[in-house]
Amino acid sequence: DLRRYLANEPVVAGPPSQVYLFKKFLRRRRVEVAAALAVLVVLCLGFAGTVIGWARATEESKRLQFTIDFFSETLADASASSSPIALWSDTPSLTLGEALAQSQGLIDSTFEDQPELEATIRELIGLAQLRGGKFDDAQLQLARTIELREYKLGQDDPKVLELLLPTAEAKSKAGDITGAMTAATEAYDRHARVYGPDSEITRSVALWIARWFNSGFRFADAENYFEKAMLSVAGTPDTSDPITLAALVERVAVSVSEGELARAESHLRSAEPQINQLQDSDAKLRTLFTRQLGMLLVLRGKTDEAIRYLTPPPGTDSKNEDRVQSRLLAWAEGRAGNDAVANQMFNRLLDAERQHPGTPFREIFARLFFADVLLMQSNAKEAATHADLAIEKYDAFGLQNDPDRLWGRALGAMAHTELGEFDAAERLLDEAMQIQELFPEHKLHVPTVLLAKAKFEHAKGNNEAATATVKEAIKRALEIYSSDHPVPKSMQAWRDSI
Repeated sequence: DLRRYLANEPVVAGPPSQVYLFKKFLRRRRVEVAAALAVLVVLCLGFAGTVIGWARATEESKRLQFTIDFFSETLADASASSSPIALWSDTPSLTLGEALAQSQGLIDSTFEDQPELEATIRELIGLAQLRGGKFDDAQLQLARTIELREYKLGQDDPKVLELLLPTAEAKSKAGDITGAMTAATEAYDRHARVYGPDSEITRSVALWIARWFNSGFRFADAENYFEKAMLSVAGTPDTSDPITLAALVERVAVSVSEGELARAESHLRSAEPQINQLQDSDAKLRTLFTRQLGMLLVLRGKTDEAIRYLTPPPGTDSKNEDRVQSRLLAWAEGRAGNDAVANQMFNRLLDAERQHPGTPFREIFARLFFADVLLMQSNAKEAATHADLAIEKYDAFGLQNDPDRLWGRALGAMAHTELGEFDAAERLLDEAMQIQELFPEHKLHVPTVLLAKAKFEHAKGNNEAATATVKEAIKRALEIYSSDHPVPKSMQAWRDSI
């Protein structure tokens, strides 16, 4: 028994129990048992993972089916029929957004105990309504989504933050400009608090807000958020950063509107080396840069350089023509005095818009730029025609006033004044002055409006008023252009002639 004990074998002095025998076996086969136990643990964990995964997949499948059933019921109820054919034949004008808008009661009852799923459904509906033009409905759905997610996840959760800008957009398009501005600035502040002001996502939000303020001609606010979007190295914009590069190019529109042409050109020149290295995937930014610099060179009076810059490379297929760039090129040719070339280009562009119309603003601006060139050619009749057509088309949209309307009316007023059509000129001039008061930050078109007013006053025989007005026009022009620029020089020449 002693030898057996030392060898970890059962002794015969007493009857061995099953536990006793098992302990002795474990001690003799420690390595083999440990290996077997490890294999067993792996097998058990794998089985448990499979069971858990299956359970989760089953739950996800149930949620998916639940969601599908909800949308099916929503659409069926909206059409008062369970037939998918009847859905569209009975109500052919019914859109998905409208159908979902009618499902508010169904949402409230269906997802009462499932806030996460309700939030997902409302987000989908709200974004669909936003893109579909149902802005008031979109506001409600997105606001409820944010409320549900803030309660469940907290205010700083990414799923909450990502809905703040769409909510601001919905408010803006629904006409709640004040509410939209509050929502947009709150979106930036919350992103900056959670991610930091220099993070990519926060600066992307700032860039979006800057674009929004710029499109609303809130230039000071736009400048502020363009600055927030950019990174700087030793006080200089870091053009190697994509967001900074985009902000630098896009903010030029603000500087131009403010009449800061030299600063705008400086910013674009600093970005040009990096723009030239952009990949094909960033073609849109390169195109915008080309347009911005081309326009700026024309405004700066550097028309020859603008023509070289805007002219497409040899062999460019006309089917792939950038009509905006072509319009700027025609404008540059006209401002350079190449009348025949400019007129031919503008007429070709307008023919192309008639045959293959794109966004209406392409035709509007083609006519406005053409009217500007025609006035330089002393062709008031055609200038009035194109300015009037542009204004008529612009006003047909029913949009709010903006500085482009201001420019169109100023050009039209000058053309009708030269034709002796004073009633039309006075009406357009009054409208231009009213619009100008709405946008005190906009400086670029102020000299043109004042010149139109001076010419009208002179044509009506009020030379004293005309002299004072053109003096102010020259002063404003010199604040924007250099003293040897064609615009103030032409104003001075006209002043000296009256």
